[in-house]
Amino acid sequence: MEDLPLDKYLAISPVDGRYAKDTKELKLFFSEYALQKARTLVEIEYLMHLSEHPQITHVRDMSEKEKRQLQNIYLDFDIDSMKRIKEIEKETNHDVKSVEYFVKEKLKGTSLEDLAESVHFALTSEDCTNTAYAILVNGAIEAVFAPQLKRIIEKLAEYAHGYADVPMLARTHGQPASPTTVGKEFVIFANELKNKYEKLVNFSLPAKLNGATGNYNALTAAYPDIDGFEFTIGFMNRLGLEPKLFTTQVDGYAEYAELFNLMKEINTIIRKLDVDMWMYISYDYFVLKKEEKEVGSSTMPHKVNPINFENSEGNTKIANAIFNVLAEELPTTRMQRDLSGSTMLRAMGEAFGHTLIAWKNTLKGLRKITPNIDYLVQSIEEHPELLAEPIQTILRREGISGAYEQLKALTRGRKITKEDLLNFVDGLDVPPSVKEELTEIINAGPSAYIGEAAIIVDKLIF
Repeated sequence: MEDLPLDKYLAISPVDGRYAKDTKELKLFFSEYALQKARTLVEIEYLMHLSEHPQITHVRDMSEKEKRQLQNIYLDFDIDSMKRIKEIEKETNHDVKSVEYFVKEKLKGTSLEDLAESVHFALTSEDCTNTAYAILVNGAIEAVFAPQLKRIIEKLAEYAHGYADVPMLARTHGQPASPTTVGKEFVIFANELKNKYEKLVNFSLPAKLNGATGNYNALTAAYPDIDGFEFTIGFMNRLGLEPKLFTTQVDGYAEYAELFNLMKEINTIIRKLDVDMWMYISYDYFVLKKEEKEVGSSTMPHKVNPINFENSEGNTKIANAIFNVLAEELPTTRMQRDLSGSTMLRAMGEAFGHTLIAWKNTLKGLRKITPNIDYLVQSIEEHPELLAEPIQTILRREGISGAYEQLKALTRGRKITKEDLLNFVDGLDVPPSVKEELTEIINAGPSAYIGEAAIIVDKLIF
C-alpha cells in the first residue's frame, strides 16, 4: 500500500482535513502531542511535589535552579520530544510508561539524575492520564469554547437590541400567528445560551491521584503515615485542579458525562438557532450578504445559500452523537478498570472539533444576515386576521357572550381584510369607547400588535 505523507488533504476526519483551519487551536488540547506534553507536565510537577513534601524522605530538596531545569522539560516540549516518546513506546507498548522513561532520560547527566527513580513514584498510569486530561479539557473550555460561545451570544444580543421593535410575523404550527419582533426572537436564543455559558465558564473537571485501585496502596506501603487525601489535595491545588477522592483506578467519569451533556445542550440550542435562521431566510425575513466570488450553485447563478447555518447544523449532530456515546458509556467502566474508556476518551477531540466547527459557522452565518424590514412589515400586514385575537380578548373583557366564537366564524380559514374587521366592529352592540378602541387597533394594523416584545428585549443583560 502506498505510504502517503501527513497532510491535511489526506486526513481521514474532516476535523483535521477540510476544516483544519477552524480547529487548529484544538491541537494544543486534544492531539496526541498535547496529551503527552500534559502527561510530562504532570510527571514533572509530581516529582517536585514529592521533593517538597515533608514526609517524603527519599526525594531530596531541589534548588531553585534545579526546579527551573526540571520544569523546562515540559516548557520546552516540542515535536522532537513527542517523537522520542513514540520511539520509546515502540519498545514499551505503553504510552504513559514511555513518558516516564522520557523524563528519566532528560535527567541523565544532570544534577537531578539521582532523582530519576522517583519519577512516577507510587503512581498508576491513570493518575497521570486523568490529571493530564483535566488540565487539557479545562484549558480548552477556558481558552477556546467559552470565548467562542460568548462571541455568539454577543452577536445575538447586538441583534436583539438593534432590532427590538422591528415587527416579524410569527408562526406556530407553521401558520401565521401573533406578531413578534426580530429582536425578541434573538433575545430568546441569547438568553438560553447565556444560561449555558454561565455553567460552562464555571465548569471544571476534577482529577484523582490515588493509585491502582483508588486506595493509595503503593503510597501507604512506602509511607504508612501519609494521609492519602491530604496528599492528593495538595498536589491538585498545585495544578489548580479540584481533587476527586473517591474512585477506583479511574475517576468514574461522572463529571465528564456532566460536561458532555452540557455541550450537547448547547449544541442543541445552536442547532435550533441554525434551523430557525434557515427558515427565516427561506421566508425572506432575512437577506444574506453576497460574497462576490462565492458560488451558490453550479448551475443556478442566482443562488445565495445559507451554507454556514447548514454546516453548523450538520456538525452539531455529529458532535452530539459522539458526546452522547461518551456520556453514556464512560461511566460504565467494568469493576475497577478496563481500557474501553481510555479508547473512547481519545475520541472526545472529534466531538469538540465538530462543535467548534459548528459554533464558528453559526457566528459566520449570523454576521451575514440582515433583516428584510420592508418585507417583514408587508408580510404581517397581509394577515389582518391576526387581529382577531386582540378583538375577541377585549370583547371578552367587556363581557360579550360568544366573543371568541364570533371571531372564529369571521376569520378561521378565511382570507379577510381590514374592512371586514371594521364592519364587524361597527355592527357590535358595545359602547362607543370600545368601538373606538377596536377601530384604533385595526387601523394601526397587525404590524403594531407586538405586545411587550420590545420591552422584553431590554430585560436581557449580558
